[in-house]
Amino acid sequence: MDSKNSLFQYELQKAGQATVLFFKDDKLPYIRYDLLFLKGGADFSSKPGLASITSHLLDQGAGGLSSEEIQEKLNSYGVELSLDLERQNCFLSLSGLSQHKENLWELFKKIIAEPHFDLKELEVLKKQYSISRMEKFNSPSSIAIEVWRKEIFPKHPYGEPKSGTLPSLKEISLEEVKKFYQKQYKESAPVFIVVGQYDEALKTDILSFLKKHFNTDKLSASHSPVTTEKTGKTLLITRKDLVQSELIAGYALPPYPTTHPEKILALNLANNIFGGSFNSKLVLHLREERGLAYSVTSSFTFNRKYGFFILDGATKTQSTGYFLKEALALLQSFKEKGLTEKELSDSKNSLKGQFLRQMETMEYKARMFVYYHFQLGLKKDYLSNYLKLIDSISLKEVNQVIKEYTFPDKLHIVIYGHPSVEEQLKNLEIPALQVIPFKERFAGELP
Repeated sequence: MDSKNSLFQYELQKAGQATVLFFKDDKLPYIRYDLLFLKGGADFSSKPGLASITSHLLDQGAGGLSSEEIQEKLNSYGVELSLDLERQNCFLSLSGLSQHKENLWELFKKIIAEPHFDLKELEVLKKQYSISRMEKFNSPSSIAIEVWRKEIFPKHPYGEPKSGTLPSLKEISLEEVKKFYQKQYKESAPVFIVVGQYDEALKTDILSFLKKHFNTDKLSASHSPVTTEKTGKTLLITRKDLVQSELIAGYALPPYPTTHPEKILALNLANNIFGGSFNSKLVLHLREERGLAYSVTSSFTFNRKYGFFILDGATKTQSTGYFLKEALALLQSFKEKGLTEKELSDSKNSLKGQFLRQMETMEYKARMFVYYHFQLGLKKDYLSNYLKLIDSISLKEVNQVIKEYTFPDKLHIVIYGHPSVEEQLKNLEIPALQVIPFKERFAGELP
């Protein structure tokens, strides 16, 4: 068990190469099984869409059951099966009423250990993905973020769309799926989490199965960490039928600094005031005072391989240049002036309030513990000390970390809008401008 002064109690065991966490809560009327593959994310695949296709094939037939039979069992138990494919990880989750816990576990074992990877199901899924890809071209925000990510991670798996492109989807073979599953899933050291009501017999069976199934951990080749670019640039993707512009500005950052988590916490406190909340400076200035956007946000995101800052929003075609000018001015002021004591105090109260509300459920506590300890590599007591750590951060530390992580001169700016936007950008102090028509940028995929 964890220490007595912990935020919550858990039992940690090893089963082969798997780490198993039991979070017992007899008050919960349901049980939840989570399987976290730390090397099964989209960034571990050299072919866009392969990781996503592989993960979504897991429940499309397994253990002698067809995809229809699996769905029928899920419906009969009132079960929720979900899959969350992230850049660095893959989460497979199954939850349902405690009275069905043994049946749920038996079904989960089949999905984990005996996926069919049927060629027919693969072709069906590839067709669905291709249709979804075409529909994505009608989502300006999706196009903008995809192009921006490609700009800051060029010629690198980190910059590819998780669900693939039309050419990459066409090339994915069943053999590649099986190899990816073997390499990134079966030959891995996953984390398994159980939350809710369970007994010793179920616990014993879980540990026995995981020990047998995950008995090898062959570290797969990982991509080199991303370094920040010295200079930024501006890319305007034009499309004549657009009536508003999607704008994204940001840059790559080094990975999460696991030895100094207080830096990222200080950065979150700062960004909460700048663009991370509904009452942020970005929202108040660009939406409330100027009427330039309905929604505008900023965020700092990190994992074990890389990080990035992003500022995004949408505005009318005719106000695109003004919106960008004001947003960049706010970012420069944010770096130079930082926060005030009152702003820091308000931000601390806001983050502490969010944290306490989130920690009301064991399910969320478990997810956060796994995220900070296993996905980011922080110490096990990080969550238990979270509130104290927030209180310990000074204004000087916050304003110092703002300067350390804010680079207005390194911004990669992507604007997806009407061709007339180009004229608005000519007199702005922005990085070198490149203009590409939408049909040219996606020439390899559009009919």
